[in-house]
Amino acid sequence: MKQKMGGLSDIRTPQREKMRSMPKAEGGDYLSLYMLTKEKERLKQEKSNVDKRKKNLEANLENVEKEIEKLEKRVQEEVKEIKKREVSKKKLPREMKSMTLDY
Repeated sequence: MKQKMGGLSDIRTPQREKMRSMPKAEGGDYLSLYMLTKEKERLKQEKSNVDKRKKNLEANLENVEKEIEKLEKRVQEEVKEIKKREVSKKKLPREMKSMTLDY
């Protein structure tokens, strides 16, 4: 059984849990509304950054896959060439393997 391990972002902190050291004062709703609005803007910006990073990663992954395909084709062609050379060497008659020449 695999267990998903949490990271630092999963740790419960007072800030994440919206705990305050002082109780809310009367009329503090405006401050809470302002803080929530700022948090919303920050999260939207972070989401935008994550989306951009995801697009870049996908593009890089696509480029790497294309390079792998090119290299695999090149290697396969080289293997075919080597096999052709070996086959052509085998087709030579045995008496032509060595030959002496007089000058």
